[in-house]
Amino acid sequence: FFRISFNLFALHTVPEFKMTSRALQMIDTLVSTIDAVEQKTESGCPYDSKICPNVAGKVSAKQYAEMVADITALLKEKKCAPILVRLAWHDSGTYCKASKSGGPRAAQRFGAGESKHGGNAGLEIARNLLKPLVLKYCASNTVSIADLWTLAGNVAIKATGGPDVPFRFGRKDIKNATQCVEEGRLP
Repeated sequence: FFRISFNLFALHTVPEFKMTSRALQMIDTLVSTIDAVEQKTESGCPYDSKICPNVAGKVSAKQYAEMVADITALLKEKKCAPILVRLAWHDSGTYCKASKSGGPRAAQRFGAGESKHGGNAGLEIARNLLKPLVLKYCASNTVSIADLWTLAGNVAIKATGGPDVPFRFGRKDIKNATQCVEEGRLP
């Protein structure tokens, strides 16, 4: 998996990245992992409603369209689709079905913890690219940073010729680095 991550990281500098069969295979793996993480509860939230508020109803269609447009503009300007997919994958890829821990929680935003894991090397580039959008959309707590990172990965997949990955809001950010998971969870 490290080789795949490295290749995605290296591709962020390719001006006209196009989907290859290998990239599509990686997307299928990402979608399968997201599907495993996002097992719907009765509330429609991927986690138990006690720990994950259902914010899907709080994001208007207009705000969603603005977010997608801003991410698309970032992709066109910076040619950063692969590293945004990698950020979304690495944020969600820590999920453990047995303990129901990890997963998309924007854990890499802290100076300690998951941002220091070896597999996440170089992802500060993606986090910094998305920082203006985090400040724009996540300050109100209507949209979590984990939601924004995942949406950015989905938009990047579509922008590079991949499938339109279904998306719903509701991921909950962790509060601090002490809630990070141990290194070694990425498949």
